[in-house]
Amino acid sequence: MGHNSSHDRQFKERNATTEIGIFKVFTWRRRNNVTKFLCECPYCGSKNWVMKANARKAKSCGCKTKEILRKARTIHGHSQTAQNSHGTPTYITWLSMMDRCYYKQHKSFRDYGGRGIAVCKAWRDSFLAFLEDMGERPPGKTIGRINNSENYTPSNCEWQTPKEQANNRRSSRILSHGGKRMTLQQWSEHIGIHHDALCHRLSAGWSVNRTLTEQPRKQRNSRYTLVRAEQAAA
Repeated sequence: MGHNSSHDRQFKERNATTEIGIFKVFTWRRRNNVTKFLCECPYCGSKNWVMKANARKAKSCGCKTKEILRKARTIHGHSQTAQNSHGTPTYITWLSMMDRCYYKQHKSFRDYGGRGIAVCKAWRDSFLAFLEDMGERPPGKTIGRINNSENYTPSNCEWQTPKEQANNRRSSRILSHGGKRMTLQQWSEHIGIHHDALCHRLSAGWSVNRTLTEQPRKQRNSRYTLVRAEQAAA
């Protein structure tokens, strides 16, 4: 008798409609020491098995999160255009910036978020704030940081050409000589000696002064030639 009463009580508990957190619960099950409830979402009406701990603190079955993400990607016509299903160039730039800093699976995360580079809170929270500060992305340019060791902020960002970004790249070596301070590529263009030749000299242990002042030997089949000569030939 006692056994049957216990069984009946358990059956009623398992099938009685009740509420846990925001969910209406229809039944429950326990497998491998894990209790789950069959819950109905009050927002979309879908029914899903939810772990006991999650059922008490969840805000929705996940439908509200999807709605928030959908709204975040639909911002005043910038998220999609007839020409580009992914969004306008400005919006794509914003998404890419966010991915580099916060999406660990992004191919460039190690060089950005992985080394502490972040996006200022205003831009992180709102594409419109980014748009207001930076304006529309000009053709042939993308966002670049003036100081590559600092975050994405209005005072540290500008629209740059690929060449400007290359000169500002963290890997670009800075050399000081004759009161001037420039990247290796900028020195190459300034003095007319090929970038590869300057790199080879520095790797061979040449001083900065000798690297930037000694002209290459004129050899017909030399690997390193003057930039001016290459430009003239082009």
